[in-house]
Amino acid sequence: LLCILFILPVVFTTQIKTAFRVDQSFFQELSLATYTAELPVEENGELVVQEATVHVDPLVINQLRRLEGTEYASARDFITATQEVLDPTMALELEPLLVDIARSNNWYWLAVLLIALAAGGHQAWSANLLTLPSDLFPKKAVASVVGIGGMVGAVAGLLADFSLGQVLRASGTAGYFFAFLVAGLVYIVALVAIHLLVPKMIPLDENLKRIR
Repeated sequence: LLCILFILPVVFTTQIKTAFRVDQSFFQELSLATYTAELPVEENGELVVQEATVHVDPLVINQLRRLEGTEYASARDFITATQEVLDPTMALELEPLLVDIARSNNWYWLAVLLIALAAGGHQAWSANLLTLPSDLFPKKAVASVVGIGGMVGAVAGLLADFSLGQVLRASGTAGYFFAFLVAGLVYIVALVAIHLLVPKMIPLDENLKRIR
């Protein structure tokens, strides 16, 4: 139950809003910002590439002014827009800097925390779940039970990934809310199933015969 309490809050990651704004403040920060670029330098008569800290080219800043006054809901949309006004190579080189400056807040760290808690809760759940076959089944049956469980888990994961892809294609990133919600509730369903089924199981001996 404690594992589930760590996992369920991941649903709220989709409610953490941020924006990527191209406004006057964006250009002020960009004009003062520096980034690491690879520049060709001549050494001993040969051209070699060295890393150097440079300011953003004013020409690049002027090209980005075509986006002034716009706002984007995701980094992907923002980067796509910058690639339309900049040279693709330059847009890729400046991507981390542009995203960092355009981001309206740092709330994404809260999403990182919730996902980290969910991942930790899942691993704790898995560790406990892996002990069930050896606790509930005779020695001869443990390997078979684990193998069947692994196969079912792999097939379920395959179907879940395919279904998530279809949902996201139809509803966009809003579909992540339902994906996280379903994923969180599955743990509750599994816990209830375990508590309902285990007391009714008939124990088997080492020869897989029912103990009367």
